Amino acid sequence: MKATVAGLLLVVAAGCSLSLIHLSLHHVGCEMVAAPNNRPKAESVLVTSRPSRQRKPAPVEAARKKSELKSLIRKLADSQIATFRASQGVIPDAATEVRAVIVELGSDRSKFLTEFRWLLRSWVDVRRKELERQKNRPSTDDTILITDLIVHTDTTHSEFVNALKELGCVSGHNRTSRTEPPTCWIQHYVRLPIRAKSQSASSTARDLRHYNYVDSINVVAEFDGFGYDFVLRSDLDCFLTPTWAHTYFRTLHGPEHTILVGEGYYIVDGPQYQTIQHLEYVARQLGLHTPVVNNIGTTWGGPLALARATALLQVQIIRWLDLYEFTAFDRCCAGTSGWPNWHWGVLTLYAGHLAMNNLPHLNRRPGLLDHATTGTTPLNTSEILHLHVLHGNATFSKSEFAAGKYDKLDLTSLDLNTVLGYATYSALEASRLNPEQLARMVSEV
Repeated sequence: MKATVAGLLLVVAAGCSLSLIHLSLHHVGCEMVAAPNNRPKAESVLVTSRPSRQRKPAPVEAARKKSELKSLIRKLADSQIATFRASQGVIPDAATEVRAVIVELGSDRSKFLTEFRWLLRSWVDVRRKELERQKNRPSTDDTILITDLIVHTDTTHSEFVNALKELGCVSGHNRTSRTEPPTCWIQHYVRLPIRAKSQSASSTARDLRHYNYVDSINVVAEFDGFGYDFVLRSDLDCFLTPTWAHTYFRTLHGPEHTILVGEGYYIVDGPQYQTIQHLEYVARQLGLHTPVVNNIGTTWGGPLALARATALLQVQIIRWLDLYEFTAFDRCCAGTSGWPNWHWGVLTLYAGHLAMNNLPHLNRRPGLLDHATTGTTPLNTSEILHLHVLHGNATFSKSEFAAGKYDKLDLTSLDLNTVLGYATYSALEASRLNPEQLARMVSEV
């Protein structure tokens, strides 16, 4: 029954006991007028004959939300496939290939800004190589290769923007043509945990407010800038190699324009592990294609439209996995106890596994992306495009770097033709240069 302000307090007529008025509101439809202190006013209410809109029981609301999310994922999966098919047979611009590496600065500014300097330093090398190639390319090869570095951060925080500007990045503008020089662009992005604080926050932001890694995927899903031929989603603790400057991504796609991935590690062989079975179960639940490619790397790239469609799907799969395939204990307190069977900490990898495998064709090239920064694998005779600092203490190591183990290392002792030497040199030089010096390197290329 609907209760309004007027006359006497007719609680009994509404079927509510005065002593149980708080408990009765959702069960019989009584609606009290709340005073500023949230206690019912002493004024009386008159029960009208108009029935109230009763709140659905929690299980019904939960089931509705689950059904709506499943429907959304299926629509995004269909859109991904449609985008893939539309890209087939598209002839790219023969004169230029404009690429972009897309990253998100993250919430820990001090840590991630340090790692961003590593990536920025390697990008400077790529810029140099691209310009050298442009000047000295043979007459039979007239394609110009251009690579931008796009870093997403909340530009309302001036300290973030100023720190990036000091390194030579540009804010307030976007690429507008295929002939502009390679540039480090600063793009505005508000992280999901911040958005979730707003009353108008989307359900995606509210559901994923506690999962910090999703924003590095969401920046691709929401990217609305220049129409790049190829975009690469990357973490910050990475390095581009000089080989990147000589690589045509249109040829790496092969006959089909699809997503290019490297090799990751989230599925371990053994009868005691059921990661594959669990992922196949989720794929069936969501109506996705059965996964056939395992251990896909965290770094991936492709034509912009397809990359966006894939990222949109991956974000919502992350949301599904977080809500329905992990317990509250997994999220708050399990730590690494679930690894390597089913671990909340690699949610983005599980979601990427399902989103990438939904494509009719996937270009997996182990060693091309996410190559380790350890070992003496030569750079000048390989196709390695991208290095990723993995966990562990072997050089080059993030933990050893943070502990100051490389502070006195002589850079001239490093062999820059190996993955170990190149990564170590790039990281240490970037950390030893002050912002002005690093910015000068960016501007002089």
